[in-house]
Parts: sequence; C-alpha cells; structure tokens
Amino acid sequence: MRVLLAATPGGGHVLPMIPVLDAFRAAGHDVALAISDDMVVPGLDEGVRRFRKEPSHFPLCPYPRGARRTAWWGRVNTEMAWASYLGTKRIIEDFSPDLVVRDAAERGAYLAAEVAGVPHVTVLAGSETVLTSYLRREQGITAPLRASLGLPEDPEGSTQVPVMGIVLTHPRFFGHGSALLANSRFYRGDSSLPVRDADSDTGGPSVLVSLGSSLAVPHEEFARRALEGLAGTGVRVTVAVPDRFRARLAREFAGARILGFEDLAPHLDGADVVVSHGGFGTVQAALHRGVPMHITPFGSDQFFNAERITAQGLGVALPWESCTPARLAGSVWDVARGPSFRKAARAFAEDVRRLPGLDACVRDVISLI
Repeated sequence: MRVLLAATPGGGHVLPMIPVLDAFRAAGHDVALAISDDMVVPGLDEGVRRFRKEPSHFPLCPYPRGARRTAWWGRVNTEMAWASYLGTKRIIEDFSPDLVVRDAAERGAYLAAEVAGVPHVTVLAGSETVLTSYLRREQGITAPLRASLGLPEDPEGSTQVPVMGIVLTHPRFFGHGSALLANSRFYRGDSSLPVRDADSDTGGPSVLVSLGSSLAVPHEEFARRALEGLAGTGVRVTVAVPDRFRARLAREFAGARILGFEDLAPHLDGADVVVSHGGFGTVQAALHRGVPMHITPFGSDQFFNAERITAQGLGVALPWESCTPARLAGSVWDVARGPSFRKAARAFAEDVRRLPGLDACVRDVISLI
C-alpha cells in the first residue's frame, strides 16, 4: 500500500508523525512525506521519499489566548489550508497514495484527500485536537473551503476524522469525563521507552530544559533564566534551543551543555525533571518515560497541558510573569525533590506501556479502510 504522510511545518506537528511513518515502513508499505523543505526533521531516514509543499513555515501568532487569537488564526489558517490543499493535490496526483495520514493541523491535506477520494486518518498531535470542541472550531475554518471545492457541508467537522484519530498518549491524560473524539484510538508511540525507576544518585538531579521550535516561546530568555537560576545549585542542566540561539548561549554559559534542534531521546532518558513550555510532544516524551515536568505555558494547548499536568500531580506550572531566575530554580527544585511527582509520573508511564504499539495501529488502520 502507498501511504502519504502530510504535516504542517512545525516541530510539534512533524515529529509525532515520524514513529507512525516508521511503523508503516516496517510493515512493508511504500511511504512518502509531504512537508516544507524548510523543515529539518530529526530522526527522519534519508531514504524516505519527501515531497515539498507549502506553506513553508508556521507563522507566529501575536496573541496567546482569547478572541483575538481565534480571529487571527481563522484568517491565517484559511490561507495556510488553501496553500496546503493545492500542494497536496499535486502530490496525490504524482504519488497516487492509497491512504493519507495527516497531522490535525493539516487541513489542506484532508481536503485534498477528500476531493481525490483517498481515505485519510489523522494523527492528533496536540492535546486540544483530541477533544470534540476542536473539530467544532475547525468547522468554521473549513466550511468556506469545502464550499469552494464543491464538497458537502460538514456542520460538526466530523469528516476531518472519518476513520481514525491516532493519539500517542494515555486517555487519562485528558481527565475523567473529557469529551474525546469518538474515532480516537490510543497507542504508545515507542515500545522501547525506558521508565525512570531510580533517582539520580551522582552529581545532583539532572534537568533537561526543552523549549521546542515554536516562535511564540522566548527561547533565549527562558534558557538564560534557567541557566542563571540553576547555576551553582548542584543541578546538572542540559538546555535545548533552536539552532540560531545555540552559539550565543554557549558563549555566555561556557560551562553549560547547550543543544540545538536535535533528537532529545538520549537526554530525556537520563533526566529527572523536564522543564518546558508545555508543547504536547515534549509532554508526551517526558511523561512516557516517567519523568515529572515543570511547565511555563505561552500559547495554544500549552495552557491546557499545564492544567492537566498539575491536576494529576505530574509536575508544576509557573507563569512566565513569575519566572525570575531564582523563582524558576526554586520551583524546579521542588519537582526534583518531590517524591510524589516522580511516583505519579512513573505510574503514568506504566499505563502508557500497556497501550498497543504502532504495529497494532497500522493493522487497525488497514482493517478500517
């Protein structure tokens, strides 16, 4: 079977697609990835066929929450969806896939698949995308596009996930009674994930500061505050920032370990605490290893993720307005020393390990289409 995976050009959208892509390849299917050429994808096998498409980047929304953010995204997402539709339509004509797998923000890819009559499934890469309210909001964006393409009306947005929504975490993350999509199914993204079963006993706790690639995050200033606050406290700190900030921070903090945009799995495996903006990919990667979190949200579903983390005792959240170096360091230490956080995170990871793997996901998708 020929499988086309399409992703919006943002780390939090692309990276969750890679394990799914690898699972289809391992099952013997012919796969290709449709993504902007501007997007660097850590962990992607160079042998994977890659199609270039627009949009070339994910724009920065100036509003973290509220009505202005909704209005801004309504306009920008419409423009992005149309560009993606045109690009994906050409790729479908070239590659002739039997299935399209797209991340939830890839509206153009789902529309192109529907116009071409190709089955499609969705990787629900952001926590909000798993909730029914997300599809109701999406309907406002896609309705005019559907009409212009001659597609039937979709008042509930249900055709966006007509077969399956693939969720790579445990359903209890969302809380009891959450309105999850009816077609969502839960899988573990990596069957080999280690779970932290012992505390650090040499050199103090290990803290990984992972800030993702979102333009809405003040990467350099956040990293600087963490490094200044934790300096001399006995904490071993590793900081991961977009590549453009790495050299300057490395010069300023010569003794610190500063990483660029790369595969963080080896560093996550040895971390006792992950400090993050709360992107869903980072949240999954930490909690699936049993590592508690310290979150400072800036936009989108990061606020929801922070709420879920704190509600379940998996870590703490500290608003950016309160993130002085001293207060940030003290709050991180609270997580590092708190046995309840470690216990809760390990219990969550054990629940995730009991989920079916992506090999089962591929079989489920094939059986449904």
